Amino acid sequence: VWSRPRKAAPSRTYPGHSEVDMVFSPSGDWLYFISTRPLPGYSLERHNIWKSQVTRFGLLTPEPLGPEINGPDHELYPWIVADGSLYFSSTRADSGDDRDSYRAQYRDGTFETPENLGPAINTENDEGDIFVSPDESFLIHVSSGRDDNLGEGDLYISFRGADGAWGKDIHMGDVINSAEMDYCPVVSPDGKAFFFTRGDDIMWVDAKIIDTFRK
Repeated sequence: VWSRPRKAAPSRTYPGHSEVDMVFSPSGDWLYFISTRPLPGYSLERHNIWKSQVTRFGLLTPEPLGPEINGPDHELYPWIVADGSLYFSSTRADSGDDRDSYRAQYRDGTFETPENLGPAINTENDEGDIFVSPDESFLIHVSSGRDDNLGEGDLYISFRGADGAWGKDIHMGDVINSAEMDYCPVVSPDGKAFFFTRGDDIMWVDAKIIDTFRK
């Protein structure tokens, strides 16, 4: 059974600030999350991406990612893939009218300049909550305001081709999406279960459903 939740040490430092959208690095050595905790040069209303080292003594004092990642607007929903690279959502100079999703290559201990994922994933509408498989063969994300939306926001899936380019994202249909907000997609580390949030509830389904969209 699950033990009773306890507030993690970093959140006890600034109890009045939001700290959400958590993801562990593939090695399990770091926890990435977004927070409105104070950061010089940024508004207290801003969500920036932070990371905290995971040790046998617990989480160490968080440190913010650099200005290459934490730009002029909110940075949301970080996701780390097998090579350490970072996916996240933000509004930047090359975004559409709303949030777009980005990828920052991890190399030599730092993140390089983020690159927009392009029109196969991003549109003039709002995109975010991006899950990417560890090998970057597919991604699932939420978009709202599209003509084929069934509710406030729906989940879409995209597969990466042999040339490294993302295929046009596919609406996951009413087998996944509903008249409510469908968001926060995650596939379990063993690849067996696909979790997402619908309204205020956490849902799950056998991850084999992903192959039906691949076909």
